Amino acid sequence: MAEHPRLLQTVLDATRPGEPAEFYRRLLGLTYRPGDEPPAAGVPDEPDWLVLRDPEGADRQAFQYVDRLPRTTWPDPEVPMQLHLDLTVPDTAGLTRQRERAEALGAGLLLDRYDDPDEPLYVFADPSGHPFCVLVSSAHRASGGRTRRPAVEAAASAEATAARGPLLQSRQTGGDGVGEAARSRPRSARSWSVQSLTLALKRTSIASMTGAHRTSPPSVEEGPDHA
Repeated sequence: MAEHPRLLQTVLDATRPGEPAEFYRRLLGLTYRPGDEPPAAGVPDEPDWLVLRDPEGADRQAFQYVDRLPRTTWPDPEVPMQLHLDLTVPDTAGLTRQRERAEALGAGLLLDRYDDPDEPLYVFADPSGHPFCVLVSSAHRASGGRTRRPAVEAAASAEATAARGPLLQSRQTGGDGVGEAARSRPRSARSWSVQSLTLALKRTSIASMTGAHRTSPPSVEEGPDHA
């Protein structure tokens, strides 16, 4: 009997699962699980569960449908990341190249720490708003993996808090916060139910990234084709 459970995959919520699935397929060179591929043009597509696999056939990422997904306001702490992916590259040249690829595929830049001498990195939001980091792996190993990251997080949070200024004070003293509630509906046996979500305050949202569902982004180098 195995002593520990095995990590199968990371699951991300999305109101349109096909968009982040296609984003990460192209960014990471993954493939769709058989049967999860996008349909032919013009065929309605409303998936509630999609899985991406690595070249060896192992499940790596999955995406499940939810009715509503509040975007993180990071580095503003009002709506924290809660979960993010760390992706590594061997050097700063690779970091620059992957920034170009990520942005061409629809990612938005949240934090630029390219010039950090100990841990060069970028933090992005994928098309659904989920944050992920791309960092130089050699610096990550040399620093013990996390010694610099808390400082980066604290600096970014401080910058965001200072920028909010009077608005933050207004919210803390009552302000004009508006509560919102939403309930997700069950979609399949693989989709988890999501409890009603409440946002007590209006938040500074990340700029929305637009584009038609399943629309191909600008041509960039990508991994294996899913067809």
